[in-house]
Amino acid sequence: MAYADPVMEREYQREWKKRWRERNREAHRANARAYYAKNQERIGGQRKQVRENNKEREAEWQRRKLYGLLPGEFEEMMQAQRHACAICRVALDSSTKILTPHVDHCHESGVVRGILCGNCNHLLGRAKDRPEVLEAAIAYLVQNAPDDQRSTE
Repeated sequence: MAYADPVMEREYQREWKKRWRERNREAHRANARAYYAKNQERIGGQRKQVRENNKEREAEWQRRKLYGLLPGEFEEMMQAQRHACAICRVALDSSTKILTPHVDHCHESGVVRGILCGNCNHLLGRAKDRPEVLEAAIAYLVQNAPDDQRSTE
């Protein structure tokens, strides 16, 4: 059907394609898979380039998708922590891999706890977020510290 108004024509085509995709879901998926297989290298390169050109936007999207954090909420947390790790207090810096801010969250409830550096985030992850493991590690370090470094408790 031809419309005199190009906007109406586009809307009609959009609706027609949408109905066709709904009626022919498997054929549409097969076409999409075939197109992707044929153009995989080009598509992958485009996606990578978009991600690299929009690193902050990509990071915001990941934080929202994974943790439900809005861009303003993440920045508020960073300011509340004075742009430092919540555990070791080292200054966080996105230009270095280990000092890049990591969102710490409870793996059971999904609740965000704070922003950590990579080392502290890995420390908690290796301990499986279990305080008794971390307490045992502290006791081990204290017990096996050289005499001149032992704390007097």
